[in-house]
Amino acid sequence: MKIEPFKLERWLLRKSEIDVGGGGVVKFQLKDVVAHIDYEQLLTYGATNGSEELRSKVAGWFEGINADNVLITTATTEANLLCNLHMLSPGDEYLSVYPVYEQTTGFAESLGCQIRKVLLDKNDSWRIDLDLLKKQVTGKTKVIFFDNPNNPTATVVNPTDLYAFLSDVPESVIVVLDEAYVDFMEDELQIDVYSLIRNSKNRCGVVSLRTFSKAYGLAGIRVGYGLMSAE
Repeated sequence: MKIEPFKLERWLLRKSEIDVGGGGVVKFQLKDVVAHIDYEQLLTYGATNGSEELRSKVAGWFEGINADNVLITTATTEANLLCNLHMLSPGDEYLSVYPVYEQTTGFAESLGCQIRKVLLDKNDSWRIDLDLLKKQVTGKTKVIFFDNPNNPTATVVNPTDLYAFLSDVPESVIVVLDEAYVDFMEDELQIDVYSLIRNSKNRCGVVSLRTFSKAYGLAGIRVGYGLMSAE
């Protein structure tokens, strides 16, 4: 399997005097977040889906969510990777807006999927046209992916419009929302995660992916998480 280089990531890693391309806040130093290190702690294996303690703490931020709905990952990068590996097969259609954070679309293509892109219009303030996106769904569509807020345009989808969109998406499709920048959004624009991921008849599955790298300034620890149905 050949994976095309993720050029944006390589570009962002270049050293520069002024960083105009990076996302998130000024990063913490280790001493800012760990007052005391237990040097007797064993560096042993842990649960691959994250410790129950950490998953429970993350779940506690959301009403109706429990540890079984949380998957701890190596930032949202691994979360996107795992979603693609689990949900996609060669020949599936992967529907995404564009521009978008391209790490996930590039990997879906390497899996043999057909990538279909709905272009955002700069003359329409880069608005994500959910009606147009819905019209592109076919019987082969397996995943619909977009960032909310969008990366790099910062476009935000109105929650009411998103709920209506999801009600019309077929059950056979899974909608993956990369919400790496969700903590920068106004509260009234943030979605009710539990209402989206709980199982219900005649509605698509939804996965929300988030990270500690942006608003929390903890990019160095590479911790993200996914919120999804336990099933």
